[in-house]
Amino acid sequence: MGVDADAAFTVVVADAAASHQAHRAAAQLSTLGEQLFVLNQPGRVVVMWPASRPGGQPDPQLRQLQGMAGGLVPDVAGLGAVPGAAATAFEICRTLRPDENELVTLAQAWTRVTKSQLDERHGFSDALLAGLGTVPEPEREVIVETVRAYLATGSLSASAERLYCHRNTVLNRLGRFQKLTGLDVTVPDQAAVVLVALA
Repeated sequence: MGVDADAAFTVVVADAAASHQAHRAAAQLSTLGEQLFVLNQPGRVVVMWPASRPGGQPDPQLRQLQGMAGGLVPDVAGLGAVPGAAATAFEICRTLRPDENELVTLAQAWTRVTKSQLDERHGFSDALLAGLGTVPEPEREVIVETVRAYLATGSLSASAERLYCHRNTVLNRLGRFQKLTGLDVTVPDQAAVVLVALA
């Protein structure tokens, strides 16, 4: 490969449909003297390159991959860590929404990746949120929307403003959520659990 095995690398995993874009980007970068390695695997394409840039300049590889939907793991310490980084990037890629057309990091997608892993192994979200299934869908949607607003703001007043309702209405809906699920989103560790379950 002609690279320093101890260098830092950036790893991207995208859906196999992105293979053409990745190979085109590799060809274009090659003419500029830049490296981009592309590996096609069943159902996915793995892209990587040495990530060290002098003076903190942005990688030209990222510009070439603009518009590609996939998982991105930067600053991978050496070639030996690339397979693990690719596995992480694939987990991110699996959780992308259809409207996401960008490279997403674990910091951006950690709740979805965590939820995906816990749901597959333990039925995590279904078990935690089962109580919500006992109320009619319109009520459930209002409760979940309120919980999401509170998790995003951490404030009853800001949530009420966002939802165009009274602060006490937000408080009542959060109380209803707690009664149905046993989870109090005003308690930080429980809020983290709900954040993952609703991801």
